[in-house]
Amino acid sequence: MTGSTTTASEKDRDGPRWAPRVEPDRENLFNTYHLTLAGMTYPAWRMCVLGAVRAGCLALLGHWWLALVWLVASWAGDVAVQAILARWTRQARESGATRTPWSMALLAAVRSTLYMSAPVVAALQTGGTAEILFLAVIGGYSLLPVALSYGAFSPKVFWGFALPPVLAFGAVSVNLLGFGPGAALMLALSASVWVMAMVSLTWGQSLEVWHRTHDGSVEMIRDLEAARDRALAERIAADTAREQARHAGQAKANFLATMSHEIRTPMNGVLGMAEVMRRAERDPEQLSRLQTLTDSGEYLLSILNDVLDMSKIEAGRLELAFDPYDLPRLLGQVAEFWRPQAESKGLALHLRLDESLPVLVKTDAVRLRQVLFNLIGNALKFTDTGSVTLAARAGPEREGRARVFISVIDTGPGIPEEILPRIFDRFTHGGGLGGTGLGLAVCQQLTELMGGRIRVESPPGLGATFHLELVLELAQAPTITGTEGPAAEGIRPLRVLVVDDHAVNLTVLEQLLAPAGHVVVKASGAAEALHVAESQPFDAILMDVHMPAMDGPQALKALRTADGPNRLTPVIAVTADVVSRTVGDYRALGFAQVVSKPLEAAALFDALRRIVQRADDRRARSA
Repeated sequence: MTGSTTTASEKDRDGPRWAPRVEPDRENLFNTYHLTLAGMTYPAWRMCVLGAVRAGCLALLGHWWLALVWLVASWAGDVAVQAILARWTRQARESGATRTPWSMALLAAVRSTLYMSAPVVAALQTGGTAEILFLAVIGGYSLLPVALSYGAFSPKVFWGFALPPVLAFGAVSVNLLGFGPGAALMLALSASVWVMAMVSLTWGQSLEVWHRTHDGSVEMIRDLEAARDRALAERIAADTAREQARHAGQAKANFLATMSHEIRTPMNGVLGMAEVMRRAERDPEQLSRLQTLTDSGEYLLSILNDVLDMSKIEAGRLELAFDPYDLPRLLGQVAEFWRPQAESKGLALHLRLDESLPVLVKTDAVRLRQVLFNLIGNALKFTDTGSVTLAARAGPEREGRARVFISVIDTGPGIPEEILPRIFDRFTHGGGLGGTGLGLAVCQQLTELMGGRIRVESPPGLGATFHLELVLELAQAPTITGTEGPAAEGIRPLRVLVVDDHAVNLTVLEQLLAPAGHVVVKASGAAEALHVAESQPFDAILMDVHMPAMDGPQALKALRTADGPNRLTPVIAVTADVVSRTVGDYRALGFAQVVSKPLEAAALFDALRRIVQRADDRRARSA
């Protein structure tokens, strides 16, 4: 007995207190051997109570000494049988046995014989009606139903319980009635027992089917649990990998943003001062040297831009702006940009525009120019003799759209056949002239983002042809005219507050703006800029984004909430960080325009022109 308590619900579940407590092994819930053991197992004291009742009945029939002997034998036998059954149950659970051994049938026969012994002796001694009825009750109404019940799990156990009553009835019948009548009764009883055996066999077969079904269900449950565990493990692994990838992506973005800022800031000084010197220089030799310096810096910047663009594309942060643009003008500008480099190598640069080419289309001119710059730059790099051709044509217009085909054709050595299938993969080089191997990968990504596709043809030794195919929406009127360079500087003189914590950047901005007639006031930090802005009005403020103590967005917020002459002055963000924030992000913070470092004079003056034009439009509407 254990010291555990049993709740009412557990009692209801386990059945009445007088019933056998069936607790087979969980893994073999419908194992016939375990069920047989559980069915035959009762608390010994209950069996002793039943033995006392049976012995008392026999004593009432006048057989006191026989009843006493039978009581002692029954008690001893029941205690021994329950001990054996308990030991077999433990062994069965440890060994996992499933088949009922013959020893179980022998134990059933001994138990049944013990119960039939005293009634048979009493019936043979007296032959009285009471003794015969008592024998019938003990054998027919007690042991045979028990045999039928236990035999449902094992035919061996059925016959172990059923044979002793049948033999006892046969012996008493022959002794009292003679051989003939006794044999008849014996056959009739045997037939009844045989029917019981058939029923027991049918139950056993049904239970066997039930057992197999249960085993299949258990196996299926185990498979489902294993599949669930695998799925959970895979989900946890996927979540972990996703979180690691997110951290890695964030770390990469932070690294790229930092490196972009740290590289672009000094590059701004290099390229900016080179631009200032180029504007003031008249000596052709010095101009050539300055141009070499500028070209080298811009090449280094293009490598950085390729890395940053690829990172933006992978992160889904690259923004495209589709605006009306003069397509033939854009292609002409691209060709004119590269013509001096082509002539310096002794190459001809041809521009062939078909009459079918539409004039005004909606496209991201900056990204389209970037793709064409990359393709033409590569063509000039790998071509030593002959020419490079930029050709464009268009298919029929349908539903306000036109399919535009742009090709860049060179007469260089072509692309090696083994490299051609992976030419658009990252870090793939088409030749031995250096580069990051990212340019064409960026071109493919940008083209696909614009809804087009890019492909290449390169017969061995016959040059290479890159085909760019875009579906462009036709536009009615341009909003971007392509004004660049000095023409963009044609705006009225402005009072400009320039804010940057780097003295070199302040000098570059002053040197670019002052020659164009603008009045420049410099501030070396956000606090100084806010102090200056309190006392004098400005037409525009150029604000560096990353500054110590107070950054650009914080300074802009303070400017907008302060009472002063510059509360509504447009602020242009000047930043070397083109990774962590997009143009839309800066606009959402309140900046009127965004200019990236290294500063380009054309982009700077274009931003100033836009805010001046917007201010003039507001004044015209208010008037």
